[in-house]
Amino acid sequence: MALLIRDKSVSRALIRKRKRLGHDRYDEVWNGVYVMPPMPNDEHQQIVTRLTAIMQDVIGWPGLGEVRLGVNISDRPTN
Repeated sequence: MALLIRDKSVSRALIRKRKRLGHDRYDEVWNGVYVMPPMPNDEHQQIVTRLTAIMQDVIGWPGLGEVRLGVNISDRPTN
């Protein structure tokens, strides 16, 4: 579900509250837009586990590369 908050004061207050409560761990800024993704749930964890197992079988065990779970990858030089 997407929600656009157009009121700057409401947006700033929400971001401050998320930071204060520690809910901003996975928040990101994409091209100047503050993005608050939903927290991973059980279905997400199951998908990640299965994909990691497949990649380990195809890449890791044969020695073709390293497989890492939960790595943040970006095309940006910083942040």
